[in-house]
Amino acid sequence: MNATFLNERAPLFHHITALHGDEGQKWLDALPSQIQALSQRWRLHDLAPVSNMTYHCVLTGFKDQRPIVLKIGFAHLMQEITALKAFADKGAPLVYDAIPHAFFMERACPGTSLRALFPYDDMVATDHFCQVYRTLHGTIPPPTGTFPPLDGWLGALSKAYPAIPHSLLEKARVLSQRLLETTKTPTLLHGDLHHDNILEHSNTWMMIDPKGVQGDPLYDIAPFMRNPFPELFLSPSPLAIIERRFEHLTRTLALDPNRLLAWLFVDAILSWIWCLEDHLDAAHACTYAHLIWDKAVHINHIPA
Repeated sequence: MNATFLNERAPLFHHITALHGDEGQKWLDALPSQIQALSQRWRLHDLAPVSNMTYHCVLTGFKDQRPIVLKIGFAHLMQEITALKAFADKGAPLVYDAIPHAFFMERACPGTSLRALFPYDDMVATDHFCQVYRTLHGTIPPPTGTFPPLDGWLGALSKAYPAIPHSLLEKARVLSQRLLETTKTPTLLHGDLHHDNILEHSNTWMMIDPKGVQGDPLYDIAPFMRNPFPELFLSPSPLAIIERRFEHLTRTLALDPNRLLAWLFVDAILSWIWCLEDHLDAAHACTYAHLIWDKAVHINHIPA
């Protein structure tokens, strides 16, 4: 197996060592032996790393003749595993077997992501997203306590961040509180439903990597709107693309524009915060937050 995904220039190496320091380095050093042990445990073969690993080790391969994906985490993956099983009839891959820090699952074939449609077929990608969103939501919420509430993520807004203007943070706090108060029936969310997590599978689309939180279904649109990253922000007119998507989504899914816009702004500030906390370049997150701020600044009423 080619181990270049473990070298110091690889995104996986950078993210794991930046977040976990020496413990992260130990985990990376032990990965080859972990992969070998898991492949023997589950009788997997022809394993090969995917090209876009960031926070987890992900490899494609086979179980007998069946195409699979093996995922290994620094920490346990039980929340994702449980979410995948809850979404089993909603377009998620089947989980074949799992232990707390690793699992293997059905692989999307051909596995092309929505990113491949950007920028020339962005409206086609948006239509596919609508299809996935419709399939996903309608899910009966799991028993209370099975998945954490979205409120936990929004708690980050209560802190001060010198890089983020106070006016933007305060607006996000006010909007998030109103959004939580007016969420009628929290449901199970994917939590990170963007281009790289929606893959072509036969004649349909498969969603992968759910975070598994409970909240307002409209939140699941927010990550799609700020992706693909960074290509969206390197395009000549990211605002025009965002506005076209917004109009199409609100019309196609019959959404309230103010409520969706409020979630987009709250998510934009959260994304900026996460970049700062993970010591990543926050320039594009800053750009996006200001683009949405110009639209969201005048929101005073959010319907339930």
